[in-house]
Amino acid sequence: MKSLSRFITLLFVLSAISPLFAQTSRTATTQSNTTINDGFVFVEGGTFTMGNNSSNKNEKPAHKVTVSSFYICDHEVTQAEYASVMWMNPSNNVGDNLPVENVKWYDAIEYCNRLSRSKGLSPCYQNTHGVFTCDWTANGYRLPTEAEWEYAARGGSKSRGYTFCGSNKISTVAWYSENSDYMSHEVKTKQPNELKLYDMNGNLFEWCWDIYGSYGSSAETNPKGKTDGYNYVIRGGSYYDIPSDTTVSARYYQDPSGGGDNLGFRVVRNAVQSGKNSTSSVTQTTTKTKGMVFVKGGTFAMGSNTDEYNEQRIHDITVSSFYMCDHEVTQAEFAAVIGTYPSLFEGSNRPVEQVSWFDAVEYCNMLSKKEGLTPCYSYDGAVKCDWNANGYRLPTEAEWEYAARGGSKSRGYKYSGSNRIETVAWYNGNSNEETHDVKTKQPNELSIYDLSGNVGEWCWDWYDYYYPSYYEGSKSTNPHGPDSPLSYNDSRINRGAFWCGDADYCRVSARLFNGPDEVRASVGFRVVRKAE
Repeated sequence: MKSLSRFITLLFVLSAISPLFAQTSRTATTQSNTTINDGFVFVEGGTFTMGNNSSNKNEKPAHKVTVSSFYICDHEVTQAEYASVMWMNPSNNVGDNLPVENVKWYDAIEYCNRLSRSKGLSPCYQNTHGVFTCDWTANGYRLPTEAEWEYAARGGSKSRGYTFCGSNKISTVAWYSENSDYMSHEVKTKQPNELKLYDMNGNLFEWCWDIYGSYGSSAETNPKGKTDGYNYVIRGGSYYDIPSDTTVSARYYQDPSGGGDNLGFRVVRNAVQSGKNSTSSVTQTTTKTKGMVFVKGGTFAMGSNTDEYNEQRIHDITVSSFYMCDHEVTQAEFAAVIGTYPSLFEGSNRPVEQVSWFDAVEYCNMLSKKEGLTPCYSYDGAVKCDWNANGYRLPTEAEWEYAARGGSKSRGYKYSGSNRIETVAWYNGNSNEETHDVKTKQPNELSIYDLSGNVGEWCWDWYDYYYPSYYEGSKSTNPHGPDSPLSYNDSRINRGAFWCGDADYCRVSARLFNGPDEVRASVGFRVVRKAE
């Protein structure tokens, strides 16, 4: 009997690559040089002395910096705002109006881009095969630069020279070690600074755009940090920090893939708008995605009586008819909707990878909107699916296996389309340790490609053993999996194995899983739609 350790080893054959570049409900969409609504404050540009020659060495030397005008949110992004855009709440201290925490730099970047797209604005960030760049002329949301952050914290052109953000008395403006009870507090419950900005000292540290580095002594205009390095700037101190760590000039840093229950962020926008809008989220068209194959519904025997514990037992499942894309979503297709190229293996016609389950859900909704369809997914404390919507979605695990077996045309193959894996799948025996262009192996009985091998594919379902209603001899119609994750395994199903997996995991019944926020160079997805 194959060991559980072997199974887990293959699941995690690749360590997680940095999450994708990873939306507030109260955000501004007005393109104006003087006014922006819903919590954004106009910060008039100017020149200030950045740093502090009387403090820690990483704040030296104090030097002149000029920043252009910009808008900044008057509060740290809240958990309700974050969840409305990212489909999840990673925070430990939970509350809608508490600042979101446990957020990686990559997650904050992703939030900014998703929020921009949701408002019909041009995203600022590009992720080209793991290299992140910022379009400083874009009209979307972004993280502040370190210079913008400190200028705003000091009060901008209205600065009164306070030690902390808005006062020389820290307790009036900040939640810190002596008054916080070592927990975060709701935003905007302390006094603001001269610009009416709250919590820029204390409560949570805040991510900035900049890679951390030492200051120079020369005057600078709109500095954006180092061009290389391993850590990113965080500012403002937090609820557990002492006053000296919570001044307007105090600087710290964090690995961009790290988080913590004392780390969050706030967002900014340019003051002078370029006027270019994102077409990916607002263009309506009747052209539907190519390659959708009709899968006639039916009943089939799901699972296997192999020695893989999580495929047992065989049980009858009935699925309704649906449409499934004949190929895994490509990098070009993903970029046309989301605007980024997150994959490790570069190629427009290769399957997109390094996408989380949440990224795949976002893609489905954005593609649905782009094509004038009703999105399937919404968020109400958890991601919900409207199974009657006509938009794109991820397949259920049952739909995926039914299609992989060939649906009503099934010939009972071991792999999707053949008993000879080399003819239908890229796997560790022939892949040369990389993905390949989609549709370069033979299709299965339904003319669907790569359901075995190339990349694993996200499904809708939470992972579980096959549930009691699925036991041998029973039937189930259109199952969607458990309503909530298992207490010991908070993972979503992915199917089909991958370029680095062995043949056994490319079988049509093989089941794999990953955490929904994980990204791997071995996992992508394909889309389905209901049959109308």
